[in-house]
Amino acid sequence: MNRIQRLVAVASAAVAASVVHTTIAGVTIYTSLDAWQAASGPTSVATFSEFPQFTHITDQYAETLGITVSSQSNGQFVSFNSTAYPTDGIGLSGTSGWMDITFTAPASAYFVQASSTFRLDLYQGSVLVGTAGFFIQGSNGLTYAGFTSDDWFDRVRLVSLSAGSGFGVDNIHFSTVPGPSALACMAIAASLGRRRCRAQSV
Repeated sequence: MNRIQRLVAVASAAVAASVVHTTIAGVTIYTSLDAWQAASGPTSVATFSEFPQFTHITDQYAETLGITVSSQSNGQFVSFNSTAYPTDGIGLSGTSGWMDITFTAPASAYFVQASSTFRLDLYQGSVLVGTAGFFIQGSNGLTYAGFTSDDWFDRVRLVSLSAGSGFGVDNIHFSTVPGPSALACMAIAASLGRRRCRAQSV
């Protein structure tokens, strides 16, 4: 690749990483964890460091952090690898296609490291309300990306855009909507889901 091609590739990656299509308000993209944390306020993180290697992660964080994990391949296993997961040497591997983080309380911010080029789909209940990305895999094989939102969501789907390969995920950071506002959001999500079902049955 010559110098001009490299410049075009970098420019294209910068534009692609800023693409956001949403029906919810005020989505801002971040590729720096420090900048994301500064904008997010109080946050929580799933590190997977509490579990032995090869643990299949699904609902282990449901009570402590209010999240569950699922994936297209159902292959989200704890892995110890200091190269793939440089923060603490521990992450999830064996995943392909997509991976969902579902929140028991509505969330307003999300950040993740993954070994893939990917996009992030945002949901309110069963309704897709936004897509952020795509985020380009770095030269070290890792991608850091996330977003904050003025509106809420209760599920994020990381969709791998690296064809034909699995991917790993390191620490998952997020912020949830506090108190009574969360209950109001969940009621809206239920209403959106019912309206969507009625529309599909007509």
